[in-house]
Amino acid sequence: MGGSRGQTIGSVSKRGCQAVQLAACQIRDAFLGLAVILICILTAPAAWGVGTASGLTISSSATVSYDFGGSVQPPITKVVSFVVDNKVNMTVVEVGGGATAVIADPLLPVTSSATFTVTNHGNTTQDFALAVANLVNGTVNPFGGALVDNYDGGPCAVSNIVIAAGSMGPYAGPAQQYINALAADSSATVTVSCTTPAAQANNSLAVISLKATARDNDGANTLGAALANDLTPDQVNTVQVVFVDAAGSDDVAIDGAYSVRDAFLAGTVILTLTKEVLDVTDVNGRLVLNPLPGDSALIPKSTLTYRITAVMVGQGTANNLVVKDVLPASLTYMPGTLSVACVSGNFTVPGACGVGVITTPQVAASKTDSNVDADFADFTGNTVSVSLGNVAVPANVVITFRATIN
Repeated sequence: MGGSRGQTIGSVSKRGCQAVQLAACQIRDAFLGLAVILICILTAPAAWGVGTASGLTISSSATVSYDFGGSVQPPITKVVSFVVDNKVNMTVVEVGGGATAVIADPLLPVTSSATFTVTNHGNTTQDFALAVANLVNGTVNPFGGALVDNYDGGPCAVSNIVIAAGSMGPYAGPAQQYINALAADSSATVTVSCTTPAAQANNSLAVISLKATARDNDGANTLGAALANDLTPDQVNTVQVVFVDAAGSDDVAIDGAYSVRDAFLAGTVILTLTKEVLDVTDVNGRLVLNPLPGDSALIPKSTLTYRITAVMVGQGTANNLVVKDVLPASLTYMPGTLSVACVSGNFTVPGACGVGVITTPQVAASKTDSNVDADFADFTGNTVSVSLGNVAVPANVVITFRATIN
C-alpha cells in the first residue's frame, strides 16, 4: 500500500511539474509572439522616418526574460533588420510669378531667360535630367488672362545651374543639361534661355515647361542611368527604388519626374524708374553737384534738388501712368519748384506732356502745386504727383523738384 501510494504521489508530482513547465513554455511563446508582432508594427514601411538616408540598415530587437522555480532563465531575443529604400520625389517651381517680358527686336532674334527652382525631396543624392518643351499653340497662359500661346520661343536650353540650398555636384556649363548630384533636401536654381524671333508682334505669348527627371547618381560629372519604379514585393535587405512624386503641369504622378510651366510675353512695356539728388545748396549758399552720402552740405536747412527719370522701352502702351513721390517727415517741399521735361514718347491721352509724339527733347516746364488746375502735376498731402496719361513706348520723362532738410 505504502509503495503504491508513493508511486502514485510521485507520478502525480511528475505530471504536475510537466504541467507547470508547459505553462511556462506557453507564456514564453506568447511573449515571443507579442514581441514579433511589435517588431512588425514598429518596422512597417509606413512608419519609416521621412528623410532617413536610403541604404541605411535599421535593426531593432525584442527581449523577453523570466525566472522559473526560483531560477533565472536565459533571456530570449528576437532581432529584425531591414534596409531603407530609395524614395524618389522632387518639385520644380517657377521663379517670378509671371511671364518673362521680352522686348522684341524688329530685325534680330532676342534671347531671354526664365528661372526655376528644382528641389530633391527624396532621401538620397540624385542626378536630374532637365528637359525644356515649347508647348503647342493655344496653350493657356499659366499665369492667367486671356492670352494664349501663339508662337514658339526657340531654341530653348538650360543656360545655367547654381546651388540654392544644400549641396550639389559641379556644373560643367551650358553643355550640361542636367543637375549633377543634388543631395537630399537640396535645391538648385535652373536658368532656361529661349530665343524670340525678330519682329514678334506685341502681346505674343510663348509657353514653355521645364521637367526634371530623377536619375541615378553615378558618382561622376555625368548624367546617371535612368531609374525604374520597383513594384516588386518588399525585399528587406535590398535598396529598392520607390517613386512617390506628384503630378506636375506636363507629367503624371509616380513617374519619377516633375514639371512646371513658364511663359515669355513679347512686346511688354518695360519701365525703369530712377531717383537721385541732382544737387544740394547749403545754408551758406555753397552748391554741390551730385553730392555723395556724408557730404558736409547735407545738413539741416540745406536744399536738395531731386531728379526722377521714368524710361519706358519695348512695345505697347502704359495706361494711366502716374509718378508719385511721398516726402518723408524730415523733408519740406519747396513750393513752386516742380517741373517736368518730356524727352520722348507718344502721349495718346492728356497728361503732363500733353498729347502727341515727342521726338525732340523739350525743355523743363514748370508746374503748379495745385491739384485743381489742368497741368496734371501737383503737390498734395506731402506727395509730388505727375500724371502722364497713356504713353506708347518708347518714352522718357524727367521730373524735378526741391526740398529742404528739416
